[in-house]
Amino acid sequence: MFNLGLKAYVGIAIGVAVTAAVALSYRHYSGLVESNAQLTGQVATLKEDVSREKARADAFEKSIDRWDSAAKAQAKALEDLTTAQREAGAYSRELKDVLSKHDLGALAKRKPGLIERRVNDGSDRALRLLEQSTQATAADGGQAAAAAGAARP
Repeated sequence: MFNLGLKAYVGIAIGVAVTAAVALSYRHYSGLVESNAQLTGQVATLKEDVSREKARADAFEKSIDRWDSAAKAQAKALEDLTTAQREAGAYSRELKDVLSKHDLGALAKRKPGLIERRVNDGSDRALRLLEQSTQATAADGGQAAAAAGAARP
């Protein structure tokens, strides 16, 4: 009987061990399935984050491209302005040179009609250019500003 009792205890021990192994394996498997579900959710969240960040990066690149093109346009405008300023300076020096060679006071005393007409025409032209640059309406109904464009040297 001893042999039979021992066999029964060994059988029970093996049964308990197998049951414990199965229970622990199931518990481990359930934990793995739960971890897999959590990791799958995290992967989906991270993929959404990556796509959102890619969209932001694309928007930043487009902004940088717009800034670059605006900087190029501004550099071109500055270059044009500098050229115009140089030309205006050269024209100013040319006019100063011409005026320094001529004594307008003496000429006005000798030929007052000639100088008076030129001074008046120049004053009218300057006022028309001023009206045109400030977009003001001309005293003669708007025709002075149009004439100023033709009067430009």
